[in-house]
Amino acid sequence: MKSAFICLGFLLFLVSLAGCPPSNGGPLPDDGPFTLTLVLESDVLGSRNMNVWVFIGSEPYTRDSAPYLDPSKLAIRFTASQELDMTQLVVEHGEVVTLIAFDGDRSNFGAGNAAIDDENANEFLAWEGDISLGEQGDLGVASFEMDRDRTITALYQRMPLVVISQETLNAGGVSPGCLDLSVSAPVWLSFPGDEVVFNDGRVCGLGAPGVILRGQMRTGSTVTMTAAPLDPQPPNLVFSEWTGATSCGANPTCTITAGDSEGVTLIWVPAGS
Repeated sequence: MKSAFICLGFLLFLVSLAGCPPSNGGPLPDDGPFTLTLVLESDVLGSRNMNVWVFIGSEPYTRDSAPYLDPSKLAIRFTASQELDMTQLVVEHGEVVTLIAFDGDRSNFGAGNAAIDDENANEFLAWEGDISLGEQGDLGVASFEMDRDRTITALYQRMPLVVISQETLNAGGVSPGCLDLSVSAPVWLSFPGDEVVFNDGRVCGLGAPGVILRGQMRTGSTVTMTAAPLDPQPPNLVFSEWTGATSCGANPTCTITAGDSEGVTLIWVPAGS
């Protein structure tokens, strides 16, 4: 009987220990699962397709290594087409979450006077909330281990619009020249291998004055243009200046940067004017 009481007392002692906080007075560790709240936010009214893909696994991923076609790793493709949207995921303790942001669909950057109906494409800007700089890799990519509830916001902004036009003064609307183009665009946040924006080259036969090139490009993209006469040159028409970009002026070669200037106009005039 005495041994039975000893055993019972020992069991009660173990139970009391299980119900007490650690000796240091801190809280008991939380074993999860945890809630990941993901918010997509843009400054664009009626924004176009903010995209964040969420992968859950045992290791972090990069934009190049992410298993886009593996449904066991892809937790969700979260797409928002409004200024603010939110979703929540329940993630087990210790699992690694990778967030990969994509720029929204853009209006094409190319030649022609066709009107573009939607110029509200977004570009990813930054992560905010419960995420450290050490958990962020390349732009638009973040990886972290779930050890607590987290709320993370993917901030987007309107992708700059670049418009290049031409105008002829006192020349009856004749188009007198070409543009030698060089476009340098930072890799937009896309799938690997999908980075081409515009091929460098010469654009001629520009037609009547108006829009030559137009489209949305990621902030920091540069467009370098050189006004070049047609061969044969229409009579008595010469390059005059670029307007809309004060750094170009009368230099036939002009470079603009998306985000700093929304466009320039190439001016042609009769010789001697």
